[in-house]
Amino acid sequence: MFDWDTYWAVEYTSGPNQDLYYVDQIHQYYRYFYERNIVIEMVAPVC
Repeated sequence: MFDWDTYWAVEYTSGPNQDLYYVDQIHQYYRYFYERNIVIEMVAPVC
């Protein structure tokens, strides 16, 4: 699940996560399911 708060925390801070790109990681997760024709559902976060 993509989460804007996590995106901002990872992308806009310095430190160990400097080489981690959140959107690229999300794409890797979804690519796994896509390449195996596994249906997934998007779920809105509960506030």
